[in-house]
Amino acid sequence: MSFGRGLLTLVVALAVAPTAAQAATYTVSPSGADTNAGSSYAPFKTIGRAAQAAQAGDTVNVTPGVYAETVSLTAANSGATFRGVGPTRPVIEGGNTRAVGFDNNGADGITIENFESAAIPLSQFNHRAHVTVAYLYIRRHGLEGALELMRAGIHAYNAAHKVPVSPTAGYHETVTVAWMRLKSSSPRRRPWPRAGWPSPGRPPGCPARRSPTWPSRRSWVLHRTV
Repeated sequence: MSFGRGLLTLVVALAVAPTAAQAATYTVSPSGADTNAGSSYAPFKTIGRAAQAAQAGDTVNVTPGVYAETVSLTAANSGATFRGVGPTRPVIEGGNTRAVGFDNNGADGITIENFESAAIPLSQFNHRAHVTVAYLYIRRHGLEGALELMRAGIHAYNAAHKVPVSPTAGYHETVTVAWMRLKSSSPRRRPWPRAGWPSPGRPPGCPARRSPTWPSRRSWVLHRTV
């Protein structure tokens, strides 16, 4: 009889004892809505909305896309993780109107990983900036891996800043490959071009006479001097 009373007491105690809050996982997608629950089936639309919900131990999975926002992180987000997931990195920023992607306003122990930032204004992402990014990619990923990242990054950056794709504007495959091959062959040189080098878009040794603009923008075209 006493055993029965003891077991009953234990069951009641377990029923009323407070339990530690479980870590939550939120999902953000460009096709979502901020009125959703933030699950993988009903994702949020903005990272900022997920930041309003994320607390210590929580994870925010952000799917590929362009997010034109500045995400404010506060003390309430301390210990949370914001992670880009999917085949390509999500791009935060857009519209050439915001100075930063994530803005830390008191958060501690935050983890932010696998994002691309398009926060740099279009007017400042010049030839030197392009070559510097190429240099850093090559050092970490090798030529082929760097080329894939550079292509995806420039396309995403252009999309964030609404750069048109045309025969005279947008991503240029031949120029990109030429510069990155040049940097790969001389990795110990400074990452940016010296003063007096050819104008942006024409690596040293590339002839002034070019192949038709549109084909060379879309695919690698080898220039030869006749």
